[in-house]
Amino acid sequence: MLIKVHFLFNLRSIVGEKEVILRLENNVTTIRDLIRLLIGKYGEKLEKVLRGESEEFNSSITILVNGRNVVFIKGLETTLSDGDIISIIPPAGGG
Repeated sequence: MLIKVHFLFNLRSIVGEKEVILRLENNVTTIRDLIRLLIGKYGEKLEKVLRGESEEFNSSITILVNGRNVVFIKGLETTLSDGDIISIIPPAGGG
C-alpha cells in the first residue's frame, strides 16, 4: 500500500522533507503503526515531537487522514488505506 505523508511547520526541518511517499508493509495498518515507522525512520528528534512527555503520543499534535482529524475517526487506531494522504501538524505558537 502507498500513502503520502505531509510534514508541516518545524517537522519539515526535523525530517528534512516536506512530504514523503511510503510503501507500507502488511504490519503497518494504523496511525499508531505509522507513528512507530516514522520514529524508526527519522529518529529521536521526531520521537520527541510526536511523543512529547508521553510514552504513547503527544496529544497536541494533529494528524489528518485525507483531511479528517483522526480524533474524530478512531484516534491512533484509525486504519490506513492505499492512497491515503496523511498530514502531521505540530502545535504552532505565536504571540
